[in-house]
Amino acid sequence: MSAESILLVNYFFPKLHIDANPRFDSGAHAELLKKQEMRQATLEEEDIPLPESKIDVRQINAGENHPAFIALQKITLESGLHPCVPYSIDIECVGHFEWPGPKLSDEEMTAGVTRVAHSVLYGACREVVMNLTSRGPHGGFLLSIAILRPHTPTDQPAAAVAAARSRSS
Repeated sequence: MSAESILLVNYFFPKLHIDANPRFDSGAHAELLKKQEMRQATLEEEDIPLPESKIDVRQINAGENHPAFIALQKITLESGLHPCVPYSIDIECVGHFEWPGPKLSDEEMTAGVTRVAHSVLYGACREVVMNLTSRGPHGGFLLSIAILRPHTPTDQPAAAVAAARSRSS
């Protein structure tokens, strides 16, 4: 299995919602960053809401052509009106991937596509969030780097799956 054998066919954002936090305080945010630099505080210690990221990958086609997969990347950040969090974010990105390489077990292919999809789709989400928030009242916001951790797949919204399937056929 190699990452270069996985193809991104397309991706889109079925859900993209960003709200500016009216209670954001750039001074409090700067103070927190200073504490972090001096290793006097962590986000967890300060009870700062952190982005949550989940990815779900499903195989949608294992016919005569290459196996195809749909990946749903979800990212949420609830500011909770915390003065150090400038925006609340709720974003979903759906990607259509193909596996043109040698046929492996479904588990191996899904694991490979999951790693690639997370990298590609999370990066796309980071880019769109930065692009949109840079025009917002609190300036650009860059989502932190995410580490892919195992989790129980969540059910995909039916509309996102249907839309992705119609694009792949």
